Amino acid sequence: MKSTLVNGVKVFLEKHPSSIVESAQKFANALGAYSMSIQPPSVSVELAKTAFIGIFTTITNEPANGNTLLPQALQQFCIVLGSGMLPAFTPTPPIWSGTEFNGLKKIGVDDNGSADKCANEFADIVHDKFKKGQAINVVTGATIFWS
Repeated sequence: MKSTLVNGVKVFLEKHPSSIVESAQKFANALGAYSMSIQPPSVSVELAKTAFIGIFTTITNEPANGNTLLPQALQQFCIVLGSGMLPAFTPTPPIWSGTEFNGLKKIGVDDNGSADKCANEFADIVHDKFKKGQAINVVTGATIFWS
C-alpha cells in the first residue's frame, strides 16, 4: 500500500511535469492509487483526486505558498475520500496542520535529497497521517482507523 505511493511520487519527482496542472494530476494519481487500498473502502477516490487538483493547481512560486496549499489539498482529499465511506461508516479524516512537510523540505532543498529519499519520506508522512483517520461503523459502533 505505502509502496504504491512511494512509486507514484518517485516518478513525479524524477520526471518533472511541464505545468502545475500536470504536477497536480500526477500527484493526485499517486494518492488515488494509494487510497484504493485504504480500509474501509471509499467510493469517492476520483472525486478526492479532483478536490486535491483544485487546490494544488493554485500553488505558485511565492515563498511558502506550497507549504500552505499542499496540506490544504491533502485535507480536502481526505475529507472527500472519507465521504465515500458513507453510509456504512461515519468518517473522521485526519487533520493536516500544515507543518507535516517541514522536514521533507529540508531533505529536498538543504540535503540535496534524491527522488527516492524524498518519495519515501513523503510516503511515510502521508501514510502515518492517513492511519490517524477513523471510521465508525454505523451498525456496530465500532471505530476503526484507516489502514
